[in-house]
Amino acid sequence: MPSLYLDAGREGSGRHLHPSAASRLPGVDRTEEQKARRAVRTAQAQYEGEHEKSRAARRKAFTAAQKSGLSLRQIADEAGMHHSTVAEIIAGR
Repeated sequence: MPSLYLDAGREGSGRHLHPSAASRLPGVDRTEEQKARRAVRTAQAQYEGEHEKSRAARRKAFTAAQKSGLSLRQIADEAGMHHSTVAEIIAGR
C-alpha cells in the first residue's frame, strides 16, 4: 500500500508532509489563503530587492576601499571575512 506521506527531505530526514496539507488547513478560507500567499510573495520580493541593494552597496564600498589603498586582507579584516571572499565580492561573483 503506498504511503500517504511524502518525504520532504533527504532519506531518513524524518520530515513528512501530507500531499494535500496546504489546501486542508482548518479555519482558513480561500480568500484568507490567497491573501496570505500574496503577503508571502510580496515579502519575498521586498527581501530580494533589499538584499540586492545591500549587496551592491557592499561591493561599492569594498571597491572604493581598494581604490583608496586598502589591501584585500585589510578590507577582509574590517568586514570580518576571508580576503578571497572580498576578492569575489569585488569581482561581482
